[in-house]
Amino acid sequence: SYMADYKLWGLSPFGYHLTNRILHILNGLLLYLVAFYLLKNNILSFLCSIIYCLHPAHTSVVSYISGRADILASIFFLSSFYLYIKSETVLKNHILLYLSSVASFAMCLLSKESVLMFPFILLSYELMFNGKRRLIRTAPFFLFVVVYVLLRANITNYKIGLFLKDPDIPSRLIASLKMFLEYICILILPLRLRMERSLGAHNYLGYEAALFLIMAVSLIITLRKARYFKLILFGFIWFLINIIPVLNIIPLHARLAENWLYLPSIGFVLAMTL
Repeated sequence: SYMADYKLWGLSPFGYHLTNRILHILNGLLLYLVAFYLLKNNILSFLCSIIYCLHPAHTSVVSYISGRADILASIFFLSSFYLYIKSETVLKNHILLYLSSVASFAMCLLSKESVLMFPFILLSYELMFNGKRRLIRTAPFFLFVVVYVLLRANITNYKIGLFLKDPDIPSRLIASLKMFLEYICILILPLRLRMERSLGAHNYLGYEAALFLIMAVSLIITLRKARYFKLILFGFIWFLINIIPVLNIIPLHARLAENWLYLPSIGFVLAMTL
C-alpha cells in the first residue's frame, strides 16, 4: 500500500493520511455489514459503525501513517469473518465465499501477525450460534495458523522454550491484567490519549482487578435475559480474544499502545451498542 501511495503522492504526507482515512472508513462499512448480519437492525448497525469510526481511541492509528498495518489487518479480518458467516446462509456460491474467507485470512496474517487469534473468533461464533455441528468449518483457519507459526519460528529462529522457562512470567501475567484494565478504561473514558504509554511496576493484582471482576459478574447477571445477550457476550469475547496477543504475555516492543485497540475495540463497541 505504501508503494501505491508513493506512486500517487510521492513523499507528500497528505496522500498517506488520506489513504489511512479511506481505509478506516472502509472498516466502518465492513463493520456495518457484519453488525447488520448479526443484528438484522439497520439503526443499531449504523450506530455501531459510527461509534467505531469516531471513537477517539483510534486517533493514533488513523493519523499515524505507519499504523496502517492495524487498519489493513482489520479490513481483512472483518472481510474474512463476514464472508465466513455469509457463506453459511447463501445457497449459491457458498463454497466460493468460504474460500474467499480463507484467502482473506491469509492476507490478514500477512498484514499483522497478532490476528493469529482469528480462528478462535470463528470457534466462539460457531459454539455460541451453531453448536458443535459445524466446527469442522474452522479447521482450515487453524491449519493456516499452525503453518504460519512453524514458518515464523524457523525463519526467525524463535525459541518458545526460552519464554516458558522465564522466571518472570508470574509478574508479567499480573502486569498483563493491569494492561487489560487500562485498555478498558481507554475505551470507556478516552481521555489524555497519547502515542506512548508506560505501566509502572506492579507485583500485586490491586483493587482494580476485584472491582473489574465484580462489574463483569454483575453485568453478565443483569444482561442474562437481554434480547441480544448472546451478541453482547460474543462482542466481549471478540475483545478478549483479540486483546490477548498485545498484553505482553509474550514480550513485545512496547508495553501499552492505543493503536493495539483498533481491532479488539470492534467487539467492545458491538457489545456496548446493544
